[in-house]
Amino acid sequence: MNRRDLLKNVGVGSAAIAAAPIVGNVLATAAVAGESGTGFHFVAVAAASASEVLAMQGDGRFNHEEVEGGGRFVHFHGAAVISGTWKARKVRKFVDAADFDPNGQFSGGTLVLDIQLRPIGHPRVDAILTVQCNPPGVETPEEGITVEAIGLTFEPARGLTILTPHERED
Repeated sequence: MNRRDLLKNVGVGSAAIAAAPIVGNVLATAAVAGESGTGFHFVAVAAASASEVLAMQGDGRFNHEEVEGGGRFVHFHGAAVISGTWKARKVRKFVDAADFDPNGQFSGGTLVLDIQLRPIGHPRVDAILTVQCNPPGVETPEEGITVEAIGLTFEPARGLTILTPHERED
């Protein structure tokens, strides 16, 4: 098994383990954040190459005017491991997809954010994060995250993404 396959398999296992509390807290996060926007939640692995792999977790809320959220990351950079947190700074773009949950709790779409990576022991790095959440049966574009930072583009490898629409009045 090569390193990329190993990291993918590790990422899938890590994503599954880490997803449990996130999925369990999706509705709680939505309630705490209020009704002002759409929620995003993800646990994913993205790769720029076999030696440049990024595992990332995050959640938050956004609307057309503002975003609040962040999470944690681990960057496998050759033999080095760099970890830290990230913070959402600005919504660049959001393309909504239809709700796929008959109860309207989950939807799909593409969210593009300006973020700041805050690696421990290293300078902060501005980056662009794309969160792709597909309804069941939709395979393109690939579900997961894309991160553009420091001259690298990390493409989706594995992950779970969820968008939670804002509360609607019946």
